[in-house]
Amino acid sequence: MAFLYTNGDHHAAEALFVFGSLMDLDLMARVIGRDAAHVRMAPASIRGFQRRRVAGEHYPVLVPKPDGLVDGRLVEGLTAADIDRVHFYEGDVYELVPVTATTEDGRRVTALVFLDTGAIDVSHDGWDFDAWVQTERSMALALAERLMTYYGRISLREVEGIWARIKDQVDSLYGYDEEAMAAEARAYP
Repeated sequence: MAFLYTNGDHHAAEALFVFGSLMDLDLMARVIGRDAAHVRMAPASIRGFQRRRVAGEHYPVLVPKPDGLVDGRLVEGLTAADIDRVHFYEGDVYELVPVTATTEDGRRVTALVFLDTGAIDVSHDGWDFDAWVQTERSMALALAERLMTYYGRISLREVEGIWARIKDQVDSLYGYDEEAMAAEARAYP
């Protein structure tokens, strides 16, 4: 299989560290396009970063912070094709970078994480998974469902071009409230 969105060097045994909406197993299943029963997610953390909300969006980005600690999930059991689909979902504003993740039992694992290529407008607001589940999860599932219909049909660069249209369609269905999103973001520094 030719991998469209990654460099093809990723192996099925590699782990992925996720820190935002992909911590939701249902969202992960929509992104990889099948039941995620084979995917193992365990609480883990990485050092040297801080999680912030992407300006005007419902998802976070990591920014460097020397004394930072970000809790997330270590995802194992993904195939190279799964990682390719996740890369499509993340878009070309992120690149896969190896980091060391530490699990709750102290195991240290080299994992890939999606980091900003410098193209993302980062807000000063924090992002909280539990608040996201309560206020934005339904919309995020719908966004992922629509976006992933384009997998294999358009390039990573083209994803950015259709993202606003997909987001507007889903916003109109869910009555997405920018002010409520901003208030929630300010609550989690």
